[in-house]
Amino acid sequence: MKPVLNRLRNDYAKGGKGAAFHVLETCLIGSRDTQPYAALGAQLGMSEGAARVAVCRLRERYRECLKAEI
Repeated sequence: MKPVLNRLRNDYAKGGKGAAFHVLETCLIGSRDTQPYAALGAQLGMSEGAARVAVCRLRERYRECLKAEI
């Protein structure tokens, strides 16, 4: 799983979103019930809804990278 995380981290960094990845990375391993979307949004300067979308997109991209790795 580390190669997948490293690939994602690099992709986000190349896209100028390295800081966002650092904040959202914890959402890949945490429970969906405990995601503090409002707090994540505040850290990233976005709304709670935008944070939810960002987490959803990160998870989708993670799944794609994981499938490619397997």
